[in-house]
Amino acid sequence: MSEMEMRRLPDGQLGYVLDGLTFAPVPGGLTVLSCSSDDFQVEVPAQVAGKPVLSLEEKAFARRQMNSVVLPEGLREIGKDCFLDCQMLVSVELPASLRKIGQGAFARCYSLMSVELPEGLAELGPNAFTNCKGLMSVTLPNSLRRISREAFSQCGNLFQIEIPGGVTEIGDLAFGGCAELTRATLNEGLLRLGARAFADCAKLTEVRLPESLRFSGATPFFGCNQLQLTPEPGSRLERLVLSAGFPAKLGGGLALFPGENGRILIARTNSDNTMTLVLLKSRDTRFVLPQELGGKRLTRIGPGAFVGDPELSHLILPEGVTHLCDGAFEDCFRLHRLELPMSLTSFGEHVFEMYCSEEEKLLALTGVPDAEFHGRRLTVTAPKGSAAERCCKQHGIPCRMASDDPNSQEAKVANLVALTESEEAFTYRVLPDGTAELAHFNEFRSTDTIFLIQRIAERDLVSIGPKAFAGCQRIKHVLIQPPVKRICPEAFADCPNLTSLLLPPCLTEIAPDAFRGSPNVRLMVQPNTPSLRICQERGWPHTVFQGKKPDTPAPEKPAPSTPEKPVKAPPAPTPSDPLAALGSTLSSTLGSALDRAAKGFLSWLRITDDPNKKE
Repeated sequence: MSEMEMRRLPDGQLGYVLDGLTFAPVPGGLTVLSCSSDDFQVEVPAQVAGKPVLSLEEKAFARRQMNSVVLPEGLREIGKDCFLDCQMLVSVELPASLRKIGQGAFARCYSLMSVELPEGLAELGPNAFTNCKGLMSVTLPNSLRRISREAFSQCGNLFQIEIPGGVTEIGDLAFGGCAELTRATLNEGLLRLGARAFADCAKLTEVRLPESLRFSGATPFFGCNQLQLTPEPGSRLERLVLSAGFPAKLGGGLALFPGENGRILIARTNSDNTMTLVLLKSRDTRFVLPQELGGKRLTRIGPGAFVGDPELSHLILPEGVTHLCDGAFEDCFRLHRLELPMSLTSFGEHVFEMYCSEEEKLLALTGVPDAEFHGRRLTVTAPKGSAAERCCKQHGIPCRMASDDPNSQEAKVANLVALTESEEAFTYRVLPDGTAELAHFNEFRSTDTIFLIQRIAERDLVSIGPKAFAGCQRIKHVLIQPPVKRICPEAFADCPNLTSLLLPPCLTEIAPDAFRGSPNVRLMVQPNTPSLRICQERGWPHTVFQGKKPDTPAPEKPAPSTPEKPVKAPPAPTPSDPLAALGSTLSSTLGSALDRAAKGFLSWLRITDDPNKKE
C-alpha cells in the first residue's frame, strides 16, 4: 500500500490521498471523492487515518479502466454516476452494510456480468444499471422496496429475473428493452407495476403475476409479442390486464360496449343470462351506469371493475345491481360520491382499498370512519332501510341517508341533492318535520368563502349536519344565515384554514366538538344571543358584533352634522375588521347574485369590542 498523503481539497478542508483514492471528511467518517488509479483491481479500504469510509461520491470512479472493485464493510452509500462508463468493469463486490445505490451508479458498465445486491439495501436509484449490456444475472434482496425507473433498462443479456416479495413497486421502464429476458417472476407483495416496465422484451414468454398486484401503468408489457397472459376469468387480475393493455388471451363470454367520449364497457355474461361489469374506461367525471348491457340486466360489479380510475368522481349504480365484488373501487383516488341502489345485497372484500405509494403500503379504507382519498372525502349514499345500508354498516363503510321514508323520491335517488351551481358542492337530507339539514360539503371545486343559502328545494335549512364540513382544507370563511338553529357534532372538525364563522342570532345549539381540530377558527356572534352565551361558557375565541336584523327596517336618522356620524354604513376594510375583510373576499369569490346577497347581509353588521356600547 502506498504512503498516505494529506492534501488541501478545493473546499479548503484537509483530505487524504491513498493508492490514487482521494478521501474527504464527512460527518462520522470519510467519503471517496475521486479515483486517479490506473490499476485493474481497486480495493477501497474500510478505514483511513482511523476514520471509517462511509460513501462514494458522485462520479468518483466514472470512466476509469478497472476490471474489478471491492468495496468495504461499513460503506453505506454509492453516489450518483459513481461508476458511470466504467466499460472494463467485470465484477463488483458490494458490502452487507450498503443501503443506497444512487442514480446511474453503474450505468453503461458494458462488461459487468453479474450483480448480487446485498440484503439490507433499501434504495436503488433510477438508471442504476441501465445499459449494462453484458449483465446476465441479478440477485435482488428482500430488503429492497422499490425498483426505480429504468433501473435495469437495456440490459440486453439479462435472461431471467425474480422480484422478491419485499419489492412493492417496479418503476416505469425498469426492465424495458431487455431483449433476451425470457422469464420474470413477480412474487406476492408486489403492489404496483410501472408503465412499460417490461416493454420490448421480445423473448419474454413466461410471467407470473401475483394476486397482491393492485395497480399497473399503461402497457407494462408493450412489445412483448411472445407473451400471452391468461388470468382467471372474473378475477381482479383480469380487470388489471384489460385496463393496462397487457397482452392476454381473454374468453369466458366477454363483450365490448363502446360509447361516446371514448367510453368502453367490458362485461361478461353470467350463467343466469345477466351481466357482470368487468371494466369501465371513460373520461367522464360523473357516470350513471345503464341498467342493461346488450339487452341483459346488469347485476354485478366485477372485481376491480373501476380500479385506478383517474377521472371518476361521481358514480350512480342502477337498480338491479345486487353485488359489489372484491376491490371494485380500489385506488379510485378522485371518487368522492357513490350512490347505491335499493337492490344491492352484498359487498366483497376491500371494496374501497387504496394504495399509498409514498408509504409503499396498502391503506384499507374499509372500516375506517369517514375515509379520505388524498384530502377528499368519499360519501356513500344508500336508501334508508335498504340492504345496501346494512351492507355499509356491516363492513364499516361510512354511509349517509337523507330520509326516514324509504319510498320517498329522495330515497330513490339516494336522498342527496346538489344545491349550488358549483359541481355537487352541497348535499342535504330531509328532516322529519320537513325542514332540511346540510349533510355534506364537497370542496372539490370550492372557493375559500362559503355563503350558505336559507332554503333548499323549498325547505328551510335549519341544521348543519354531523361532519358536514369536516376535513375541508380550503375553506377560510363561512357565513351562516337564519333560520339555521343547530350545528351538529364535528360539523367543522379538522378544518385547519377556517378562520372566521359568522353565526346567526337564531342559532341555539352548537355541539361541544363542532370545531374539533380547527385551531384557527374565530366565531362572530351578536350580543344577547344563545351563541354568545355558548362561546363564553366554553371559552371559544369570538368577536361580538351588533346591528339590526335584515327583516327589521332601520329607523331613520337625521343627516349628520359632523364627520363623526357618517350616514354610510360599515367603514372601509382594514386588517382588524373581519367582517369587512369577508365582504372584500366575497366580491372576488362569489357569483354576482350571491355577492349581492352577501353584501346585503353584511351591510347591517358592525364590529364592536363592547356589546353594550351605545351608538
